[in-house]
Amino acid sequence: MVYSAPQQLGPANLLWAEPTGYRATMTGFPYDDLDRWRSIYPLEVFISQLEKVSGGIARALKELRAAAARIGRPLTDTERQALDEELSVAEAAAIH
Repeated sequence: MVYSAPQQLGPANLLWAEPTGYRATMTGFPYDDLDRWRSIYPLEVFISQLEKVSGGIARALKELRAAAARIGRPLTDTERQALDEELSVAEAAAIH
C-alpha cells in the first residue's frame, strides 16, 4: 500500500474514464490499480484508512485556523506570510 497507492503521487495521478488495465508500480504511476493499491488489505480497510487520514488532516487544518484566530494580537507581515504558507500546504493536503 505504501509504495503503489496514489497517496505518494497525489493529484498528479490522472483520473481515467474507463479502467486502464495498467498495473501500479512502486517507482511509477499508481494508475487505477485499486487491487495493487490496497495490497493485502480488504477494500473496506483500505478505504477506512484513507478516510481516517483525510479526517485527521481536515481536523488539523481546522485547529490551525482556530489557533491562529486566538493569537490575540495582530500578526507581523512575516508571521502572516508564514501562517498563510502553512495554511496553503494544509489545504492542499486536505484536498489531496
